[in-house]
Amino acid sequence: MSEEDRARKMMDMIPAEWDRRPISLIYEIRGFLENVKDQGTSMDSGTNGTCGDLWVTIQGVEYLVTVQKSNAQLAKEGVLLSR
Repeated sequence: MSEEDRARKMMDMIPAEWDRRPISLIYEIRGFLENVKDQGTSMDSGTNGTCGDLWVTIQGVEYLVTVQKSNAQLAKEGVLLSR
């Protein structure tokens, strides 16, 4: 299964009430990082409905990239993020 097929399948599995924009943005970033990640390593991604996460190894260091709406944006939308 290609990465694109895997991403599409995951997006289809996300519950309708979850915000798909953060994970969609992570997949865009994933495409960019594909060119700089360590050869022979893979990237993993996930979501909890409010953010998109991506794990990638670059020059031997594993990074976690998280995309979520800012508090200012959530305030504009009238949404409080529970912590």
